[in-house]
Amino acid sequence: MYIRKALQKGFTLIELVTVIVLLGVLTAIALPKFIDLTDDAQIAISKALRGNLQSALKMVQLKAELQNKPDSLVINGNTVHLTTVGWPYSQSADAQGCIELWNSLLESPPAIVAWSSNLTTQNWSARYLWTVCFYHNHHGETYNVASTPYFQYYPIGNGDGSVQPGGFLSFNMD
Repeated sequence: MYIRKALQKGFTLIELVTVIVLLGVLTAIALPKFIDLTDDAQIAISKALRGNLQSALKMVQLKAELQNKPDSLVINGNTVHLTTVGWPYSQSADAQGCIELWNSLLESPPAIVAWSSNLTTQNWSARYLWTVCFYHNHHGETYNVASTPYFQYYPIGNGDGSVQPGGFLSFNMD
């Protein structure tokens, strides 16, 4: 009898407000954890692609060593030019050259476009500065120097010995 009366009576305003406040607190606690997982996933993707590219570059360099350091090799049907010590580089000193390296060296690579400062894309982008290829993982956001995961490939090195030819530097991947 008491249960039937309680069901007919319904919820009080205080009970409804209490439930809404509890749901809000739970959402405030859980939401940042899901946002952090997305960032962590993008960093893991970036690290994996950097590792794949490093492995492909090292295999090309080893193949060049075995063939007495030719000027170029054919990789996946594409001609890849090599430095004197066997590291792949592009003769096209621009973003398109970095894109060609990406597509030639990686098997089934993710889509990549030429970089621009206001680019918003689900894809990766490439740019070329100071004989270095920069690869940015946009994952739907405009490039932000403080948060966008990216890495650099130095086919020739930077000249002062701090980055060796064939070297990589990574940013925002901690």
